[in-house]
Amino acid sequence: MLRLIITVIAVGFIFSQCTPDPAEGWVEHNLIGEGIPLKVFAPKDAEIKVGTLGTMDDITIKGEDNYSVQILGMDAQTTKMETLVLDQRELVEEEEYFNAIEKEWEEGFIYSMAIDSNDLSYDFRHIRLKGDKMYVFQCGMMGQNSREVVDRLAAAVQRKKK
Repeated sequence: MLRLIITVIAVGFIFSQCTPDPAEGWVEHNLIGEGIPLKVFAPKDAEIKVGTLGTMDDITIKGEDNYSVQILGMDAQTTKMETLVLDQRELVEEEEYFNAIEKEWEEGFIYSMAIDSNDLSYDFRHIRLKGDKMYVFQCGMMGQNSREVVDRLAAAVQRKKK
């Protein structure tokens, strides 16, 4: 009986450690060739466009598996990550349809928007500092996103190459 209990616990532990990699099937793209000092995980054949919005860098990455990420690069007003994240949080909380912060981590958060009483959409903000610039990652501008899609995108942009 003790062996059975130990076996069940061991199998449960093993399965709990087998969470799928959010970026499985995606590859690392180095944007340095585009003048952007970032590496991001995206589908192999992702379409990457680099432009500007006023004084900001505007990078859009689109690919299969509902992959759509926009990265805005701008001068950082501080190097304190906590302040940068708080500033982003205040910006999204001011949005008309803001509903709630759903998940937080040191460099960002996932939030929901209530488009109407029956329909939630999700987005995220993730910040990276590179020198005196900050890069804000968020979902691309292609409509509503499910929580599952946003969880996967947010986890992929947080991922560091091993």
